Amino acid sequence: MEKITLAPATVLSPVPAVLVSCGDAEENYNIIAVSWTGTLCSRPPMTYVSLRPATHSYHILEEKKEFVINLIPEDMLEVMDWCGRFSGRDVNKWQEKGLTPIKGETVKAPLIKECPVNIECKIVEIKVLGSHTMFMAEVTAVRADKAYVKDGRIDLSSFRTVANIGGGYMKVNDFQGRQGFSVK
Repeated sequence: MEKITLAPATVLSPVPAVLVSCGDAEENYNIIAVSWTGTLCSRPPMTYVSLRPATHSYHILEEKKEFVINLIPEDMLEVMDWCGRFSGRDVNKWQEKGLTPIKGETVKAPLIKECPVNIECKIVEIKVLGSHTMFMAEVTAVRADKAYVKDGRIDLSSFRTVANIGGGYMKVNDFQGRQGFSVK
């Protein structure tokens, strides 16, 4: 098959589509829809989110040095998309979408109760990259609804989440097996 060269682009996908919550008091709580996120390290567990400086949440993360990554179920896709279209400068996303902030165990940033998995994060480094800035963080706690926990782990085969794929959305729900299945 013949290959052709394309312009450099961000074509690695799908990537998680998540809601990131931030702020340390109800008056500055915010939610932002994020697709630039992922795993950085296993030990210690580290993750990141990358935001454009123009976003309202950018300055909250920069100042408070913590956030929560909230994994969404597929039935919250409309909420996530809506949160990505409006700025927290102009609208209270919590009130507009009927979301419930709950207290974290290790961070002051609120968890979104309606999201089945919440990843509490403390920022350890901020790296300006170009159009986006990467907020690298250590995972300090993971909270999950009991219904999605099996044998002490999040059962992703029962958790129907959403990914961003080239500016669109895709349901992630066809579990194929655990790592190492090919050599058993």
